[in-house]
Amino acid sequence: MKGPDPSTPATEATASGKSPMLLIGCLVLVVIGAVTWFAGVDSDPVRAWRIYLVNFLFFTGIGVGAVLFVAAVNTASGAWARNVKRVAEGLGVFLPVSFLLFLLMLPGLKTILPWVEHPYGPSWYLNLSFMTWRNVIGLLVLALLGMYIIYLSLRVDFGTRKDQGQAGNGTLQQLLTRGWRGGDSEAPAARRRLVVLSPVYAMVFAVVLTVIGVDLIMSLKEGWYSTLIGAYYFVGSFYTSLAALLLAVIWTRRKYALEDEIVPKHFHDIAMLCMGFGIVTGDFFYTQMFVIWYGNLPVETSFLIDRMGDTPWRTVGILVLLLCFALPLVASLRRSLKQSAAPMVVFSVAVLCAMWMERFLLIGPSLTGSESIHFGAMEILVSLGFLGLLGMTFLLFIRRVPPVALRDPIFDDVGETR
Repeated sequence: MKGPDPSTPATEATASGKSPMLLIGCLVLVVIGAVTWFAGVDSDPVRAWRIYLVNFLFFTGIGVGAVLFVAAVNTASGAWARNVKRVAEGLGVFLPVSFLLFLLMLPGLKTILPWVEHPYGPSWYLNLSFMTWRNVIGLLVLALLGMYIIYLSLRVDFGTRKDQGQAGNGTLQQLLTRGWRGGDSEAPAARRRLVVLSPVYAMVFAVVLTVIGVDLIMSLKEGWYSTLIGAYYFVGSFYTSLAALLLAVIWTRRKYALEDEIVPKHFHDIAMLCMGFGIVTGDFFYTQMFVIWYGNLPVETSFLIDRMGDTPWRTVGILVLLLCFALPLVASLRRSLKQSAAPMVVFSVAVLCAMWMERFLLIGPSLTGSESIHFGAMEILVSLGFLGLLGMTFLLFIRRVPPVALRDPIFDDVGETR
C-alpha cells in the first residue's frame, strides 16, 4: 500500500495533532502515580513493589510487542501494514523506558523475589546477581535492537524530506540524517539491515521474555514450575500489544485526519491478528491448566487453587477467562464489527483491562497470599502512572514524526518517493 504524498498536511506532525492537553494529562498521571508509589514503598513495601512488577510486566509487553509487530511485517513483507507501522513504532519507543524501569526495580528485588531471603530451587540459576545481569543485558539488547529498527525507518523518512528540501523537525532531522548520502543509496542499505535485524529481534524477543517469565513470574512461588510460562508470557505480551496498537491506530487516524491512509481494512486486519493471538494465549492457558490437573501434584495444583478456587481471586480469574479468551471468539464472528472504530475501541479496552488483570492474577497471590486481593487506591493510581508514562512516550514520538511514513525502506521501490 502506498503512503501519502509528502506534501499532504495530514502527514505533518506539526499539524493539529500536537495534543498539548493530553500530554499534560499524561504527565499529571505520571507524577500522581510516582508520588503514590513512593508513599506505598514507605507504608506497605510488598504491595507497592507488587503493583510495580505487575505494571512493569504489562507495559513492557506492549512496548516490546509493538516492535515485534514492525519486525514481523518487515520479515513477511506485509505491505498491508505500511501505513500503521509508524503507530507501532510510537508504542515501541517505550523500550528504553522499560529498561530504565527495570533498573529502578533492582532495589526492590529482595522484596519481590522470596527466594532471595529463603533460597529454594537451583542455586546456580536463582541467584540474585546472575538474575540481575541476565535481565539487564537481555532488556538492553532488546531495547537497542528495537530502537535501531525504528531509527532505520525514520532515517529514510527524514532523509526523503531532506532530499526534497523540506525543513521538518530541525533537530530530529539533523540527528536522523547525519551522514545521509541521498535516498537512492540509503534506502537499499536500510532495507538490507531491516531484512536481517527483524527476524533477529523476533528471536531475541522470545528468549528475553521467556527469561523474564521464569524469573519474575514462575520463581515467585516456591516449588511451582511451568515449561510453558515463557511462551505464555511472550505470546500474551504480543496479544496485549496488538490490542494497544488497534486502539492507538484508531486514535491516530481520528486525530490526524488520516481517513485516506488508514482505512477500516486496517482495523479489520489488526483485529484479526489480535483475536488470533488471543486464541493462542487461551490455548496456552488451557494447556498449562490441563497438565496441572492431570498431574494432580499439590505443589502445582495449589497455584490454580489460589487463583481459581474458593478465594477472592476467583472473580478476577473468571473475568480474565471471559474477556481475554472468550471475547476474541465472539468478536470474530461479524466482519462489520472489525471494520468499525467504536466496537474496536470497546474490544481493545476490554482486552487491555483483562490482560492487566491477568498479570495481576499471576503475580498477586504469590506475593500477598490468596486470602485477600489487597486492591485499592495505590494499585489504581500507580497503574495510571504507568499508563501516563506510555502515553507520554507515544505522544512525544508521534508529534515529531509523520504519523504515516512518507517512504518505507521495506515496501517502497528504491528511488521512488511516496
